Amino acid sequence: IAECTTALAHLSYECQLRQKQSEVENLLKKFTGEHWHACKGQREEIELARTMFSGLPCQLDPIRASPLVSGYRNKCEFSVGKDTSGEDVVGFRLGSYATGFVEVCPVDELKHIPDRVEMAVRLFQQFVRSSKQDVYNPEHQTGVFKQFVTRLSFATNEIMLIVGVNGKCLSEEDTEELKKDIKEFFTEKEGKSVNVTSLFYQDMRKKDKDNKKDVIDHLHGKSHITDEIHGLKFRISPETFFQINTPAADVLYNGIIELGSVNKDTTVLDICCGAGTIALCFAKHCKRVLGVEIIEEAVKDAKFNADANGIENCEFFTGNSDDFIFSLMNRSGVSSGDVLAVVDPPRAGLHVKSITQLRNAKNLNKLIYVSCAPKFVTKNWLDLMRPCSKTMKGEPFKLKRVMAVDMFPHTPHME
Repeated sequence: IAECTTALAHLSYECQLRQKQSEVENLLKKFTGEHWHACKGQREEIELARTMFSGLPCQLDPIRASPLVSGYRNKCEFSVGKDTSGEDVVGFRLGSYATGFVEVCPVDELKHIPDRVEMAVRLFQQFVRSSKQDVYNPEHQTGVFKQFVTRLSFATNEIMLIVGVNGKCLSEEDTEELKKDIKEFFTEKEGKSVNVTSLFYQDMRKKDKDNKKDVIDHLHGKSHITDEIHGLKFRISPETFFQINTPAADVLYNGIIELGSVNKDTTVLDICCGAGTIALCFAKHCKRVLGVEIIEEAVKDAKFNADANGIENCEFFTGNSDDFIFSLMNRSGVSSGDVLAVVDPPRAGLHVKSITQLRNAKNLNKLIYVSCAPKFVTKNWLDLMRPCSKTMKGEPFKLKRVMAVDMFPHTPHME
């Protein structure tokens, strides 16, 4: 399981960083080749950049290390099932069920999981083995215990536990009894040693048109936990997106602010803003921040976080970035002055509609693109840099600087 989840753990951390830096260099060299073939009118400029930056299209900073290398994950999602011997286990699958992996492996001594989380897993596994309810079987879609999620705050030492079940196998009476047993285990019995802050029960039954979201019931404690980045406090609810390595997120956001070079006349547009982490970190450095996010609950968290931190120059809107960028650019005070856009989209990148609106925004003079999967978003980069056309009327962006941050030590991934 260590080879699948922490594939670089056998290397020293210095070797991991060198390997990731090399991967970024190779990615940029491949991208500049794609740019050269796709944009004939820009080839002279591309060749000049290659000469200046040793074959790369722009300045590449040294990779920035994570301040915390072991036990850094503040959120873990564990599967519940049976191991190869048929024992009930809370851990990770070696792959997805769709690709043929049914068995669950224990997570003892994985380098990226905090000790307190490992303890919570062991104790919940003990609860599962003593329960009259079965673990979930993905092949037959039977059984109850399906998932166990932990969320941990390094700033406050608070921990949230979410027990995910296949509710369709339970009667109403069995459901209430199971909720009662879970609560008692973590508040009065062996699980009390976890010192849980927030405890939830999540019904993960197969969704239909009338049930678009899982039902999450609050069993005990606070409805959220609180973590800190850049000296700001952020509320984390069960489904809130939050970077999984908090100390490295601080490094990432400091890097983004450095790249932005904003001043008191700058308006920042935070596209795909989530719970407002990037927006609020920018707030004290600029005139105002406007954030847009498609998930309504995340926008509620963003507004709450702004109020909780006494930040008044941020506004957050619920909407699809594909349709919202133009309206943000046309708000009072944005159409004139310095404007910076920060995009932090899902792994697949931005839709072409968003790219078109960014290109056509007249006074948008700087863009920061944040990605956890750069291999999948180079098409976005290319579309942002193509020469003007009937669709892309604005001037093309130019790639100026790339910075990698190691958000995920012991794995091949980075931001």
